[in-house]
Amino acid sequence: MATDFTVFSRHHDKTDPLDCDIKVAWAYIRNVVSAEVNAPVPIPWEDVRLVKAIAVVSEVVDNVGNWEIDLELNAAGGTEMMSISITKNSAVGAIFESTVTTQSACERLSSRHPTRDAIVIESDGSATPTGAVNMWFIFEPDSDNVA
Repeated sequence: MATDFTVFSRHHDKTDPLDCDIKVAWAYIRNVVSAEVNAPVPIPWEDVRLVKAIAVVSEVVDNVGNWEIDLELNAAGGTEMMSISITKNSAVGAIFESTVTTQSACERLSSRHPTRDAIVIESDGSATPTGAVNMWFIFEPDSDNVA
């Protein structure tokens, strides 16, 4: 089964101390066969930190095993930022929130450093994958930690 990653975010040129808006990027992710699949998501703003990732099931997940989605900094096998475990048999509409693994990897993110700052979505599926999620990445200004 192919892996589909679609990412959309509204473009902002800069985040400064006066810009306190929360920013949201979106991805559509399909469950995959057991082998790990990685896809990068560039950071579209300057000086932000990743606060939370939320996955909402949009296609029923298979009943074989849990589906693990890890968010890594910069590259496949990079520093793990957050993790989400989608439980088997998850129905449409089920919501799963991320758990922060490495806080420092979620900070000081900027579009100015595309080779350093990207979120790599690592999807580890199951033997007979079905299912898909809409995932939202929630960012907030990180002007205290400007890179």
